Amino acid sequence: MSSRVYLQRIEDWKDFAGVAVSFRNLLEESKILDMVRADRPAAIKLTFGEAGNQGHPPVPLVRELVVALRARGGHPFLTETNTLYNGRRKNALDHLELAREHGFAFENVGAPILFGDGLLGRETFDVTLPSDDVPVAHLVPTVRDTDSLVGLAHATGHLLTGFGGAIKNIGMGLASRVGKLEMHSVVSPLVREEQCILCLACIGACAHEAIRRGETAVAIDGQRCTGCAECLAVCPTGAIGIDWSKDSRRIQERMAEYALAVCRVLEPRIAFVNLLNHISDHCDCIGPTPNLIAPDIGIALSRDPVALDQATLDLVREAAGGDPFRAAWPEADAEAQLAHAEAIALGSRHYELVETG
Repeated sequence: MSSRVYLQRIEDWKDFAGVAVSFRNLLEESKILDMVRADRPAAIKLTFGEAGNQGHPPVPLVRELVVALRARGGHPFLTETNTLYNGRRKNALDHLELAREHGFAFENVGAPILFGDGLLGRETFDVTLPSDDVPVAHLVPTVRDTDSLVGLAHATGHLLTGFGGAIKNIGMGLASRVGKLEMHSVVSPLVREEQCILCLACIGACAHEAIRRGETAVAIDGQRCTGCAECLAVCPTGAIGIDWSKDSRRIQERMAEYALAVCRVLEPRIAFVNLLNHISDHCDCIGPTPNLIAPDIGIALSRDPVALDQATLDLVREAAGGDPFRAAWPEADAEAQLAHAEAIALGSRHYELVETG
């Protein structure tokens, strides 16, 4: 059965106020927020972006979503989780300050920020899954405590999953720290010693002291490594890699399973928005703005995260005249997460595209 995906094409994103008006109309026409109940908490799951990155959702659009949730009687709040890797998003205090610097203060968006995993990322909430490999998903308590949730994702490439959209936003983004560790545990970085120049950038990026300097190359301690893959992102020569034949596919599958756990708790009061602008090769966790790989397309939304991500991939490929995600990360097949998501009944890859405006 096909799921409905709504699309508002927007090619010019210079005027965020104008884009916000188009977003407002899209929300009204799609009726996607009719699932919100009065006098109940309504979460907006988004990313505030790493320091120096401007790919995060534009503040005027976030405010528009807040206004729309309030108009339906909900009590909106912004929510995110802390990261495994070093940076200003590893704990809630630094993360909150970064969010403020990026414009997400209450006076700008009209809603408070609550970090789902607590001050140091230790809070967790377990959900049983029908999987022998991952029988329990370790989520953040926000999933349990909110009444409804809108996943507001910025579609980008990703070095481990090839592509990140609605599924990644909630599957990886609403996992607790122990959940993120479990999800990344399938990633086992390896060092190609002949390519290592001992710049030691990887050591500075590792939050778990899993990398040490050797005589001719760095070495990775598999017992300490969590699989966060920050070392892959900072290595200038490609000396650090993973076994793409199994690691990328498995982390995508686990990500989809965690997304299923989120949906099982919140259905039917969950909806998804993908922003198809500033489409880059890296996700918004990378500090400096990554390379743009496709033109701006617009805003797409759906109640089905699988259909939404499939439509997003198709729209980006059409606009770019090819597959820019596969071109950026040739070993990571983004279709893996969608195929597994459909197989476990998270949603359908078949969709009906409804263009508005």
